[in-house]
Amino acid sequence: MANAFVVSPMKQEISLKPGDTYDGYVLVGNPADATEDFNFVATLNPFSVSGNDYRMDFETMSDWSKIVGWTKLEETSGTLAPNETKRVHFTITVPKDAPAGGQYLMLGISSKPSESGEGGVQDVVKMASLVYADIAGNTKHEGEIIKNFVPGFVASGVPMTTVEVSNNGNVHEKLTTNLTVKNVFSGEKISLTGEDKDSYDSLVMPESTRVITRNIDGLPSLGIFEVTQQVNYSGKDSNITTIMVICPIWFIVLVVVLIASIIATVCFTIHSKRKKSGGGLGKF
Repeated sequence: MANAFVVSPMKQEISLKPGDTYDGYVLVGNPADATEDFNFVATLNPFSVSGNDYRMDFETMSDWSKIVGWTKLEETSGTLAPNETKRVHFTITVPKDAPAGGQYLMLGISSKPSESGEGGVQDVVKMASLVYADIAGNTKHEGEIIKNFVPGFVASGVPMTTVEVSNNGNVHEKLTTNLTVKNVFSGEKISLTGEDKDSYDSLVMPESTRVITRNIDGLPSLGIFEVTQQVNYSGKDSNITTIMVICPIWFIVLVVVLIASIIATVCFTIHSKRKKSGGGLGKF
């Protein structure tokens, strides 16, 4: 299983002070069912985002990625046999005049093709551990909840909720959304499935706006549900409860055809009765 490897943790949140020295690591593993040794390269890159859909940028340096220059890798490459793991250590030396607020970097682990060239063409695969550092000092927490939306009617596809928040401060903020879904008629709580079940946590970078969409998986294709979405962000709460009707287009068409058929039948019956009644009066 070439190039199949694991990296953990995928995200690290750390709190630092100016003048601190921090020792950390990322665990790299070559799975037990791998068929060959795993050669890897470790790199440090800046981490930022763009757009409210949070497209990740691992190339652009900014005031939020100065931490890359404060960080050193203990080693930049290695080889793992199948079912072997290794810690890739890094050290962050925070300057005494480091600015307060968030600092962000990506520690990347890339597969490295065998130097022997054996095994044919080998794709390079890269995985990342994102480091979110909070430098103590004059930190500003200025987060706002812009939107908390649950649709009231869904005709096709998976129902989806939307949360939009902004961060005008100088450090990342934690965003937590929680979904509760009940069947209106039975009052039964419905257990959600998929990655977005129930509670979901994410981080919002400084000077950015983020939109989080959540699929409500596991619901029947037809029904009426009470959906409550609770949002907690930067010390603020927003709760919304919506009666959501899920009604597929084919069902709407069926109902329209049925109603049209009933109306046509009634009209035909009335017309027939009037015609018979009118015909009888004509004989006198």
